[in-house]
Amino acid sequence: MYSDYGDKFNENWPLIKSKLISIAKKKGLINEIDESNEEQTDLAALTSLPFLMSTSNVTSTKKTTKKTQWRPSKREVLEGFITQVASPAEVAVEITRKRDKLMELDLQMQPFVIAVVSPNKLITARYIVINNITYEMPTITKAVEACLKAIFVLNAEYPKESRHVWQFVQTVLFELKTT
Repeated sequence: MYSDYGDKFNENWPLIKSKLISIAKKKGLINEIDESNEEQTDLAALTSLPFLMSTSNVTSTKKTTKKTQWRPSKREVLEGFITQVASPAEVAVEITRKRDKLMELDLQMQPFVIAVVSPNKLITARYIVINNITYEMPTITKAVEACLKAIFVLNAEYPKESRHVWQFVQTVLFELKTT
């Protein structure tokens, strides 16, 4: 279906990553980073995206009330894109917390990325979560790539709170336009 787009992410990521790191440093979003650690720089670039973009309201129609509006914070946008936890034991807890919050807003949980990140910003594990099932990924960029592809294959939606970040990944990194 989109066979020409398979390697676009890997082709575009190095240039986009360096630009994101540069902009994030200028804006004070990234202080110190080990540039020799590729996955650490990947995480820094990816997690700077929500802070470089504006947020928008998320509207849901609840069964008990007519409409609810939620304006996610930048942190909530980040969690809708890449959720970070400090230990593997927190993964299941975070999935439950996220599912419960979305249920309160009458929103369905969509596929998302979760990373186990140590206090010194080293990633010890990374997963995509689909229907409460975690799939371990080899790198954070592979997790983002696999998550976007899963969303497309499953005809799912981007998480509402981070839809604009996922659309950036889709259009800029994958060069994939949809209607």
